[in-house]
Order: sequence, then C-alpha cells, then structure tokens
Amino acid sequence: MAISIHLLDFYCALFEKSCNAVNAMASALNLFYARRGFVVLNKQGWPVEEPFHRGLGYAAQWYDDLQIWLEQHVDGALLDADSHVRDENFFSSSLTMTQNSSDDGLCFSDTSSQAGVHHPPPLINTSPSNRALFPGECARVLQHRCPACFGGNLFSRSLNKEGGDIHFYKPIYILPKEYIDNVGAQIESLRKTCKPHPRQPIVPNEAVNECESSHIAGKGSNVKTNMERYDDSGLMALVCCHTIPIFLANIDTPGEQQKYAVTLIEYLFGKLPPCATVALLYDVACVLDHSLHMYDFLLTDITKRMLFAMSAMHAYAHQWACQIIYNPQMHTGVGLTDGEGVERLWSWMHKLIVVSRSSGRSQCIYIIDRHVGSIGQELRDDLGSWMRRRLSKRINVQEHKAHQWLTSSSIEKGVLRHEWALQQASELSLWACKS
Repeated sequence: MAISIHLLDFYCALFEKSCNAVNAMASALNLFYARRGFVVLNKQGWPVEEPFHRGLGYAAQWYDDLQIWLEQHVDGALLDADSHVRDENFFSSSLTMTQNSSDDGLCFSDTSSQAGVHHPPPLINTSPSNRALFPGECARVLQHRCPACFGGNLFSRSLNKEGGDIHFYKPIYILPKEYIDNVGAQIESLRKTCKPHPRQPIVPNEAVNECESSHIAGKGSNVKTNMERYDDSGLMALVCCHTIPIFLANIDTPGEQQKYAVTLIEYLFGKLPPCATVALLYDVACVLDHSLHMYDFLLTDITKRMLFAMSAMHAYAHQWACQIIYNPQMHTGVGLTDGEGVERLWSWMHKLIVVSRSSGRSQCIYIIDRHVGSIGQELRDDLGSWMRRRLSKRINVQEHKAHQWLTSSSIEKGVLRHEWALQQASELSLWACKS
C-alpha cells in the first residue's frame, strides 16, 4: 500500500489537534472509497473489513520518526556550526591577548612553526542532545523550548530581592526512567543513613506536617491509581512561567513521591548556567523545601539558587503559617505569577485520557510526548501575544490598584512593612500553630 506524503502531513496536523486518530482516519478512508465503488478485496475476492488501518498506522509512525530524525540532524548541524563559530572567535580573541602580552615583554611562541593551529579543547560530549554549556548560557534544548525564559544570558538575579521500555520511540520531553530511579535510590539512601540536619525552621514543623498529611501530593505513600491495572499512575510536569512544557516525569509508583520533583529540578539545573536562579512554584512547596533542608537531596549550589513558593490556587488549602512564607502573593520576587501553568497543561491534554487509557505503555508515552511537543510549539509561537496580553492587562492594572490603595490609606510604607513583620513573627510562632 502506497500512502501520499501529503496525506501523512494532513494526519500529523490532525494528530496534533485530536491525538491518535488512526482508527478514525482509516475508517473514514474506507468509507470514502466504498461510497465511490472502490472496495479493497482479499485474495479470495472478499471485502477487507479494515484495509487501511495497519498500513496507515505504520506509515504515520515511520513518517513521524523520519521527521524527528530530520529535526535532530538539522539541530545537530546548527549546533556544529554554532560551536565552530564560537571556537573561531575564542581562538581569535586568545591570539589577540597573547600578542598583546608579547608586546608587553612576555614570551610569545610562534604558532607558525607548530604542526597545526592550536584550538580550544573540545567539548566533553559533542552530541547535539547533550553538549557542554557555553559560559553564561542555558542548554540548547531549553533555548529551543522557551527562548523568552532561557534565550539570554542574564540569570543571576538575587533571590533575596523583589510500565516498559520504549522500543520504537525515544521520548523528547519525558525524562528517562533509569535517571528518575537513580535519584529515588539516592534519596532513600540518604533518609536511611543520614540524620536530619539540625536547624531552626522558618515555618514550624507542626504546620508543615499538617500540610503534608492534608495533601495527596505531600505524601508519597498515597495511592491514586490501581497499579495492578495500569503500568503508570500519572505525570509530573515542569513548565516555565509562560506555561510552555519543559520536561515531564512519568510516575510509575503508587504515590507522588518526592523523587520526581527532585529529578526535574536536578535535570533543569544541569542545563542552566551556574549563575541562574529559579523560582519554583509547587503545590506542596513547603513540604519539599522542608525536606531539602533536612537532607542533601540536592547540591547546596542548587538549593541556594532556588526560591520556593506555592501555586496560587493550592495556597489557600495550606496552614496560615505556610501561606505567610510560601504564598506567591506574599512572596517577594514572584510578581503576579500564579504557578498554575501545569494545571493549564493538563486541561489542554484532557483529550488524551480516553485514547491513552487503553493503550500500552510504549504507545501511551509516545502519544503524550508528541502531543506535549505540539502544545509547546504552539505556545512558543504565541509568546509575543502572551506578553502583550499580560503587559497590557495584568501588570498595569494591578500596579495602579496597589498605588491607589496605598495613597488612600494615608499610612507610610515603612509603618506597613513593620506591622507586617510583627504579624509574621506572631503567626509563625509555635504557640500560634498549635492553637
């Protein structure tokens, strides 16, 4: 069976909007040709019930794999060209600096007598998917996903200021299971062999424990899916402030354990420059922050560059002591970010529920990963409109209302800040949490 490339392009566009549509597409083609008198017959002369299903499914899968292969080779060529240009610039600047040093009386070796021209040392891993970072820049994969967040080189803003292996497809967004399990094993080892670090918590332990017990995501032992019927129980996503999906973790344990959040954070920081700071908004940020201070799940170089806050919708289900510290509306440096980008991503992916429920693990991960890629592409193309909407409606309106309230209150800002500090100290006391 020969299938037109244009028809496969149409199917790919249909896939991005309606997910896995092989059954509908094959049935529609069969009905279309049958109504015009073209019926596919077998060797015995009998009509074939589903003549297009298998051929179309295989063709669509291999065509999509071919497109992925082509995109990876184009990205690899662009990375090679970029690395070559950077190496040439580095060599030119190094040669100029050496010549200037020679003019000042320092020894300068004649490179013309050497067997070859000296170049900077090669990168540790030159594969397009895992290259060494250039100084001050994010990894290419982050720049490609959201250039507005990761495309520049200004990342040092202070936080103190305002079920089986995939045989036919390698996920692009979903992190490898081996990597997640390795992080989980390290976490369990630290909990068993190391004592919690002694410290004076900002939020009393009683309040954090109450939040942990009242949230499903707070306790990794809570079972949300029947693991005897399903290979996997859910997904955890990492999105930027523009709601663009960055990475996903496939949850294959009965509960939402902390290893998934720690893995996503560690993987992200591995692709950021050493000076980058990250504000992390999470449903149970108080519990995760508390655990990271008790045990060294992450390197100190990572935790000191992180700011924790709750997502706005979930904040009001927490204890008041936690809200004072982690509510994004009360946290300096978060602005009007609500942290509900993951919930918006789930709403865009709800169409996958029916399709993936009866699919195998490999097919399910394939569908989710490709659909997340199409969502990210659409959101990235809409970045300009997104910024214009936010700048014209949200920030100006909120800032104007805040200034109006402060002006009408006739109370100095210093007095308000002092009263707020006193209220925080009172509400964060152990007596207030127990009462």
